[in-house]
This record gives sequence, structure tokens and C-alpha cells, in this order.
Amino acid sequence: MKITQSIHLLIGLLMLLGATGCVKDSTTVAPVRIADRLDFELRPPETFGQTLSVLQRIEVQHGERIFETLVQLEINPEQVTLVGFTPMGVRTFTVRWSGAELIAETLAGVDMPFGPKYILADLQMALWPEIPAADALQIRETQEPPYVREVLRAGVPVVRVRYETMPAWQGRIDYHHLERGYRLSIHPLQINPNP
Repeated sequence: MKITQSIHLLIGLLMLLGATGCVKDSTTVAPVRIADRLDFELRPPETFGQTLSVLQRIEVQHGERIFETLVQLEINPEQVTLVGFTPMGVRTFTVRWSGAELIAETLAGVDMPFGPKYILADLQMALWPEIPAADALQIRETQEPPYVREVLRAGVPVVRVRYETMPAWQGRIDYHHLERGYRLSIHPLQINPNP
């Protein structure tokens, strides 16, 4: 009797997961408004310059609220893929960026704290080896410890990123959006060999 109940429970859970499904959204992307009067053009995947596969723990702090998520990041010349998980390992979102199309899938009923293009903009401002200055957007970096990158508007820092080590993805990254008042603390958990 217990085996039959377990099988029915398992089938019920699988049906529930299938019924909740995922919500998929595909868009072409205009520049991302990363701050007041400051736009950022998402960089094509090939501009990263290498392949990367890393599992990261990200702590997001906005005001008094703190969220924690796990993120699997895959970068190759054709695509950037970002998959978010709860701390318990349940997939909550997938974002894919080809350089021309942005595809975001979220678990039905799960709200992402930020839109996918903002997540990608933050990711690129933190990890991309080179961010070109454009219009009002300026970049200031230090090339020796402590490693810091600042995104500026008219000479005033809007985003400040501090790195534990270089390459950036091998150590802790502290990302602070000064204008919008949120922080990301990014910790690598597993760096996978390049495919």
C-alpha cells in the first residue's frame, strides 16, 4: 500500500510541475537604461573573448531586503546563458542572449527581482573585460589591487564594482549600484573547465 501511495504522490508532483511550466519571453533589445540619463548597449557574447562556465552564489541587497540565489553562467562566442536557482536548487529563471535576441524563461508564478536585460547589463558591467565608453557612459578602472571598475555619468560614479582577484570571475565581486541603491555580492562556487 505504501508503494502505491508513493507512486501516486510522485505522479501528482510531476503533473503539478508540468502544469506550472515556464513562461517564455523573447525580445530584441534596445539599449538598457542603467541609470537616470545613462544607457548601456548590451555587448555581443563574442566580445567576452573566451568561454566560461561558472556556478556562483549571489546575494542581492536592496534596502532592508536580502535575497540569495545560485546562478550557473555559461558564456561562449555564440551565446550567454544565465540560469537562476533557489538555494535549494529549484530552477527559477533562464536568460539567453545571442547578441541579437534576448530570451527569458521564468517558472510560472516566480517574479524575477529585475528584468532580464538589467541582469545582463549588471553581469556585463561586472565581468566583461572591456566596456567601451559611449555617449554619457564613462569607465574608470584600476589595473592593480584593489581592483575597481566604476561606471560614470558626467564624471560621477553610478556603479562601483570591486574585485577580489583577476580574472574577475575567479573571486568575490562586490557590485554596488549607487543610484538605485542595490548591491550584489557574487561568490564563485565552482569554475568548470572550458569546453
